[in-house]
Amino acid sequence: MKKKYNFYFIMSLSLFLLSLTQETFCTSSSCHKSSGGLSVLIMGLIGNIFLMGISSTAIFTWIANPLLFLSWITKKSNMKQSLTFSIFSFIFSFSFLFFDKIMMDESGSLRKIHGYKIGYFLWLLSTFTMMIGNLINYKEREKYFYFIRFLFSKKTLDIN
Repeated sequence: MKKKYNFYFIMSLSLFLLSLTQETFCTSSSCHKSSGGLSVLIMGLIGNIFLMGISSTAIFTWIANPLLFLSWITKKSNMKQSLTFSIFSFIFSFSFLFFDKIMMDESGSLRKIHGYKIGYFLWLLSTFTMMIGNLINYKEREKYFYFIRFLFSKKTLDIN
């Protein structure tokens, strides 16, 4: 069980790191390296801290990143919390597909999103992989504890 769960964590982390090296999306102005994963990660942080309320609502999908980080951090200490973080991380990252405009520079002008690149899909797959790993691990743990409770129940032990 532990090896399987570590596999999902390592895959999620690897996909995330790989997504940072790839282009993420194309706008009406261009489809170039400035939309690379690392720059989007950094600019998303800046946008969420300094431009709250000014930028497009698409910037809120960036919140998937700290949720994914929290899922990684809490995977051993609190499985249920890690599962919750990973589910919300996937929902936020997936929601980017529903936005048609995004702010691309400090002028605040919005640009139409024309397409998605491999970096976005790797990031999405990273959040999805962590969510699936958490779900599988949580279900296996529940089966294990159900079995233990069954073994020590009054019916099994025939206690009156």
